[in-house]
Amino acid sequence: MYFISQGQVNVVACDQGSTEVISSLKEGEFFGEIALLIQTKRTASIQADTYCDLCVLRKRDLDKVLNLFPEQKHMIVAMAETRMAHDSLRNLIKNDRLFKSLTPNCLQDILKYFHSRIVNSGECIYAVGDAAHSLYFLGLGNVEFLAIGDKLINNVTVKASHREGCFFGFTDFLLEKQHSQTARATSRCVLIVLTDTIGTTKFSRIILKT
Repeated sequence: MYFISQGQVNVVACDQGSTEVISSLKEGEFFGEIALLIQTKRTASIQADTYCDLCVLRKRDLDKVLNLFPEQKHMIVAMAETRMAHDSLRNLIKNDRLFKSLTPNCLQDILKYFHSRIVNSGECIYAVGDAAHSLYFLGLGNVEFLAIGDKLINNVTVKASHREGCFFGFTDFLLEKQHSQTARATSRCVLIVLTDTIGTTKFSRIILKT
């Protein structure tokens, strides 16, 4: 795990020989925590944009420190899970045929309207009859879908090792209907949610054009 003492780095995604700068990190920020905390492969490449002075924290030392500060550990793990979920969402939109017409600038414009939400096991995400004003992306965890009377219809699981999330509530959202199912978390979940009015309008127009 790396802390930037001085300088700036670029977070770079590589896809089929091409590279794209996702974001930039500067003095006081850190990177590399996802692979250490969630025990998965590196999710992106890091390139120095300027001269950098970095502080390096090895996994064994990180584990020792976090075990002494459980509250901080929970916060950092949640941040790592959220970053990974955003990476999964970006990859899905970038590679899915529905979004093939998006330019990189348009992709970045849409992604800025999504925000993260942590949901605990047993929490209702939305219920039958709720207005479908939001679009949900499951980045990590397990969600079950229930009909009226709590009859189980389906469940979806996304594991950190798979690094592939999925949308849900998609049809009701696009058709601006009430939800026809209840979505309930059966584990701690990391969601990326689109609720902003401007963002939902732009997203719907892009989908309907494809």
